[in-house]
Amino acid sequence: MDDRRGRRKAAWVEIPIGEVRLVSPMHLADWPRRAEVVPGFAERVARVRSTGRWPGRPLRVRRQGEGYVLVSGFSRLAVALEAGLEAVRAVVEAAVQEVPLSAIRLRPWQERARLNPQKLARRLEQARANVGGAPGCLALPVPLVVRPARAGEPAGYTLLDGLYWYHVALALAREGNLDNPFVPVIVRG
Repeated sequence: MDDRRGRRKAAWVEIPIGEVRLVSPMHLADWPRRAEVVPGFAERVARVRSTGRWPGRPLRVRRQGEGYVLVSGFSRLAVALEAGLEAVRAVVEAAVQEVPLSAIRLRPWQERARLNPQKLARRLEQARANVGGAPGCLALPVPLVVRPARAGEPAGYTLLDGLYWYHVALALAREGNLDNPFVPVIVRG
């Protein structure tokens, strides 16, 4: 299957809705208010109930333990669950790996980015409350998304997504006096 731009669409699978868990602090905070935060929630639920069809594109999930963790598709998951669907369509993303924080490079625009101090402080508190993780690995609630260095670039990885979480990891490393902690990442080609 190709989309209009010639890129290959990721194949989706059907998984039981009960196997999808929320771990992102933003998803967990919004779940009790899903009827208010999801645009057109009541209409979308009614449409899915009447047709029995999946509401849009597949979710993006990541395998974790015996189930899956939601990466994106919060609104579609909320609508499907409320409508009583027993299974969801999902694209299963790559598993999380751990790499040294020092191996991740920022792109020039990321180095110049002016981060919102309040948002950074909220994310730092969320990360401090997030427990677990392997020894020597910072337990970020959301993995960073990186790609391997290309020819002519310094060895390591380039940050694609998760600029705030990258800065949170730096702050946690300073707080914990950690020289070169590992961080959870998803490596994209």
